[in-house]
Amino acid sequence: MKPKHFILTFLTLLVSITVSAYTFTVDGIYYKILSETDKTVAVVNNMRYNSYSSSCYEGDVIIPNTVTYAGISYDVTEIGGWAFYQCKLTDITIPNSITSIGKYAFGGCYNLTSIEIPSSVSEINDYTFSGCSGLTRVNIPNSITTIGKGAFNGCIKLTSVSIPNSVTEIGEYAFAGCI
Repeated sequence: MKPKHFILTFLTLLVSITVSAYTFTVDGIYYKILSETDKTVAVVNNMRYNSYSSSCYEGDVIIPNTVTYAGISYDVTEIGGWAFYQCKLTDITIPNSITSIGKYAFGGCYNLTSIEIPSSVSEINDYTFSGCSGLTRVNIPNSITTIGKGAFNGCIKLTSVSIPNSVTEIGEYAFAGCI
């Protein structure tokens, strides 16, 4: 392949990835279709041009169980990696339809003070709540079996965490920097 063609192909691919960061938005929340067959979507960040600051969620956010787009109802089953990264969330409501929360999903959300993880989630991924310096309380349900590496790293105000017996693995530095 000639160098010009390679560069043109690479740039085309890069633009298509950037443009497809989300599929649609409803009530200020961005969604990406995961499966047309299963009618499932993930909550994602509007990461156009990789700019978190211009597309962050703020305040209280309520994630619905289902969302309708173009006349089709979708189940909201995931919170994508980096979805709320460095956003100014004060509260988040996560429905039981969520089965997966991605890496860094709430990383750097310093205004978030507490989180209720639904029992439909089985794993807290790496760095999911890393840098949530305002986080004081976390309710970890019995469904959780793994707490990933650095999951609560830098949560300097975290004073209340109850880890159930169902947790069989806690990653390195999961609670580093916590009181």
